[in-house]
Amino acid sequence: MGVDILDPVQTSAKNMELSSLKKQYGKDLCFHGGLDIQGFLPYATPEEVREKVKSIKDLFEGQGGLILGPSHYITNDTPTKNILAIYR
Repeated sequence: MGVDILDPVQTSAKNMELSSLKKQYGKDLCFHGGLDIQGFLPYATPEEVREKVKSIKDLFEGQGGLILGPSHYITNDTPTKNILAIYR
């Protein structure tokens, strides 16, 4: 299909800040991930999750090139309310 996707975008890894990746490769790649499952989702409040999702959506400003979701499998230490906050 000719689609190139960087999967996963693990923002806690070195040089994986989503804004930098978009600036550098956004015209050539689609990104999958963006929500850190190690240091953010298990510990954030639902409001912080909603704010993070909004900031990521604002970064892409309806331009596409992003499949927003967790950077890997969501682990069982992540509160259900944080998972629901992603989709709300």
